[in-house]
Amino acid sequence: MDPAAHPKPATTITQQLSE
Repeated sequence: MDPAAHPKPATTITQQLSE
């Protein structure tokens, strides 16, 4: 999941931290 692909700070950050 790339943050640049879809501007979702909350979701993206949470997913990255989860992984």
